[in-house]
Amino acid sequence: MRKIFDRVLTAALVLVLITTLGSMIAKQLDYRRGEQDYTQAQEIAKVPKLPVMPARPAPAASDESSSWPDEVLTALAEIDLEALREINPDVIGWICIPGTDLSYPLLQGRDNAYYLSHTWQNKKNSAGAVFLDYRSSLDDLYALIYAHRMSNTTMFGILKFYDDEAFWMEHPSVYLVSEDTVGRYDIFSAFEANVHSDVYKLDLPEDERAGFLTWCLEQSAIDTGIIPEDKDKTICLSTCTSGGGLTDTRWVVHAVLRDEAVIAGRP
Repeated sequence: MRKIFDRVLTAALVLVLITTLGSMIAKQLDYRRGEQDYTQAQEIAKVPKLPVMPARPAPAASDESSSWPDEVLTALAEIDLEALREINPDVIGWICIPGTDLSYPLLQGRDNAYYLSHTWQNKKNSAGAVFLDYRSSLDDLYALIYAHRMSNTTMFGILKFYDDEAFWMEHPSVYLVSEDTVGRYDIFSAFEANVHSDVYKLDLPEDERAGFLTWCLEQSAIDTGIIPEDKDKTICLSTCTSGGGLTDTRWVVHAVLRDEAVIAGRP
C-alpha cells in the first residue's frame, strides 16, 4: 500500500511540475509575441531614436519654459501615426518615457476591457496594450491611461520605479504624440491609489480639482517640486500594484503638461 501511495504522490508531483513548466513556457511565449508586436509598431511608425537625456535637477514650480525637451519634441513629431491607423484605427497616439522601454502606440477602444487582453494589432495576448479610458479625450483637462504592470517591466512595468526620486530625476517626463501635437508632461506625483478614489473620477466637479491635485501631491512617494494648478492639463498613468490587479489598489503616476509643439504641416 505504501509503495502505491508513493507512486501516486510522485506521479501527482510530476504532473504539477509539468503543468507549471508548461504554463511558464506559454507565458514567456506570450510575452515574446507581445514584444514582437510592439517592435513592429515602432518600425511601422518610424519611431526615432530619442536623444539621451541627462539627469535633471528638481525644477521650480514656476519653471515652465525650459528648452530642455525641445530635441525630444522635434524627434517625436516624425512618428507616422497614420501608418499605424491603417492597421488599427483605434490608434490615437504614441506614448513614451525617454530613456526607458516605455514607447508604445496609444489605443482607445469602446470599453476598458478589450485592450487588457489584445495588442495594438488586435491579437489576443496577455500583454494587452496601452490605452486611453474610453470616456477620456487627450483634449480633456484630466485623462486616464492604462496598461499592465508586466513582470518583465514591459508596458507600464517600469512605473513601479517611480517610488524612487533618483529614477524620477533620470526620467522626469512622459511624452504624448497625438494627431497634431506632441506634448511633454512632467511627472509630479506617484502613489498607490484605491480604485474607488477620486483618481478614477473623470467627472470631478471643477471646484474640487485644486483640492484633488493637492491631495495627489500629499499622497506622492516622491517630492518633485512640481505643483500643477487647477487649470493645467494633466494625465494619470494607471497600472496594477504587486497584487496583480486582484486588489482594490493601483499604482498611479500623474503628470502635468509643461510644453507642447504643433506638428508641422498640421493645423
